[in-house]
Amino acid sequence: MSTFVVRVWVPDRPGALGQVASRIGAVRGDVVGIDILERGAGRAIDELVVELPDDSLVGLLAAEISQVDGCDVESVRPIADALHDPRLDALETAAMLVGAASTPELLESLCVHGARTVGAEWAVVVDAEEAAVLAETGTP
Repeated sequence: MSTFVVRVWVPDRPGALGQVASRIGAVRGDVVGIDILERGAGRAIDELVVELPDDSLVGLLAAEISQVDGCDVESVRPIADALHDPRLDALETAAMLVGAASTPELLESLCVHGARTVGAEWAVVVDAEEAAVLAETGTP
């Protein structure tokens, strides 16, 4: 079982999200999380956390969602720690920072856990005065 975050633009009307969920179910996917990022001008941008039984279904998943009238799939990205509890992320990050044995370890923890807390794919700590990258995770 693999987990993906699907960012989708949907019409801001009753039933549109239900139609998307139905298409996800048609490819044996399971919606395990929903985050409504933005609404306006008759459209909504949603991030859906979807579990799929097989990675090879990602293309079919995007195609099925795109079949819903007015829907556009912006991105599909895999997530490694699918079922983490976002309510605990800030506490876990604080614990890792306090427990760091060195400055490089602290900065690495800040990048990794900070990115996870805000749902970013990458993060970097920069010393602006020295114009140097001190720690980074992921790729932009």
